Amino acid sequence: MTAHRKGGEEFLLPRLRRALDHAGNTHDWNHVVARIASGQAQYWQSDNGQGALVTELLSFPNLLVVNYWLAGGELQACLSLVPTVEAWARAQGASRATGLGRPGFSQLLGASGVTVAGVAYRKEL
Repeated sequence: MTAHRKGGEEFLLPRLRRALDHAGNTHDWNHVVARIASGQAQYWQSDNGQGALVTELLSFPNLLVVNYWLAGGELQACLSLVPTVEAWARAQGASRATGLGRPGFSQLLGASGVTVAGVAYRKEL
C-alpha cells in the first residue's frame, strides 16, 4: 500500500495493526496485505489520510455481505468512508453490512443506522 495523502501509511498502518490485536490476532499483517492484493479484501483510505478501513465480501446462500474487517485511525475519518463503501458493496450485490467492534462503538454508530445484532465471545483454548 502506498500513502497518497497527508497522514497516510505511516499514520494508518500502526493503527490497523492495533485493530488486528484487538480482534485477537487472527491474521498477521502480511495476511491482510495478501488478501488486499488478491482482491479478497478491500483497502479504503479517507481523503485526509487519517482513517482507513479494510473490508471483505462474505457470500452466504441467501445474501452477500460487506464485512467491515479492520478500522484504524480517527473515527470520523473512518466513518466518512462508509457511504463510499456501502455504494460499492451494493454495486457488488451486497444487501447487508456487518462488523465487530468494541462495546463503546454501539453508542457511536447508532446514529448511522447501525444496530447491535449480538455479542461476540472468544475463549482461548
